[in-house]
Amino acid sequence: MTSKLNLDSINQNVFMLSSNNKNNIAFIISDIDFLISHRLDLILKLSETQNISVITDVNISRHLNQQIEVKLAPIHIIHLPKRKARNIFSAIKYVINLFRIIFFNDFKKIFFVTLELSLIGAILKIAFLKTKFFFLITGFGPYLNIKNGQLSKIVKIVFFISQKIAQPTFILQNEYDQDILLSQLKLSKSNLKIIRGSGIEISSLAEKIYPQRCTFIMVGNLFNSKGVNEYLKASKQLTHKYRYHDYPPIFLLAGKYDPTNFDSISEDVYEEITSNSPVSYLGYLGRDQLFEALSKSSVFVLPSYAEGLPKAALEAGIHFLPLVLSDIPGNQACIQMNRSGYFARPKDPESLADAMDKFINNQQSISDMGKASANHMKSTFSLDKIVSHYSSLIK
Repeated sequence: MTSKLNLDSINQNVFMLSSNNKNNIAFIISDIDFLISHRLDLILKLSETQNISVITDVNISRHLNQQIEVKLAPIHIIHLPKRKARNIFSAIKYVINLFRIIFFNDFKKIFFVTLELSLIGAILKIAFLKTKFFFLITGFGPYLNIKNGQLSKIVKIVFFISQKIAQPTFILQNEYDQDILLSQLKLSKSNLKIIRGSGIEISSLAEKIYPQRCTFIMVGNLFNSKGVNEYLKASKQLTHKYRYHDYPPIFLLAGKYDPTNFDSISEDVYEEITSNSPVSYLGYLGRDQLFEALSKSSVFVLPSYAEGLPKAALEAGIHFLPLVLSDIPGNQACIQMNRSGYFARPKDPESLADAMDKFINNQQSISDMGKASANHMKSTFSLDKIVSHYSSLIK
């Protein structure tokens, strides 16, 4: 189904296509929550000069409101139910339905967002040699960290064959991911382009009032590779250290818990977080809820194992939060060391606790480092800069 978004009247069948579709640019995104949280501002900006369709699952969201629906109005939404995790038949059905949508629509350029969807795109590209495909690799996560694993081999083989036959363009968010594709996947550098994220709207906040108690917030899916376990351990350590302090630190965690995902934290860890830990779990937050939570926090934390470019960290920075991030390539562009935040060694809760403790010991530094963080985000990751990169690709 192709239409202006109207969630009350949208047909819940896979699609109902129109042969006279005039849209020529498509973004394929797993679900509408991800569209809203990670790509909405970019796509809306592009829709001012281009006809944009988004192929996504509109059923998944529990956080749509009238304001968001109005913002989505300029975008043509094509509903495609999200495939079920760890279900090969669901994946096959998804690929077939996506093939039919592309076949019956006159898309000139198609952007597959995330590694998983890019793998599907790499398979479909062989059938659509005249359509320009772009694969947005937002981070490899655990996919290429499984040494000699079958998953890693599949990723390498599919992308290698697609590149040799169809010549798609890979869009990466940092040089490290580019080096992975060049070395491990043997791709051609002429087919690679680095665009640092999807851009962030510049905050209108002139200043920020920080809470009296140093309040840390981590935002991300509850995955092992996001460093949830390390954040929990560091929070326990700091809670014990400051148990007699007049103003002990506060630890917040926001993100989606999906136990069906192979990278999800264990049920035991989830149970501990939600019932018996110093961490206050906020659940999954919609866009407005997230911004409200950031406004009530002091410092943003993300001890992930691998990142393309963490959107949540950029949003936190623009809201005047200094950052504590794991020292990995995808995070390194987000911090001006000792000016807007600190790095911690990856997979090391002790190092993470030490970096967080610097703010507890010196809360006066939070304001200055928060301002430096906001200035860095404005100068490096503004939406207008990112839109110009995508516009040049589309043209």
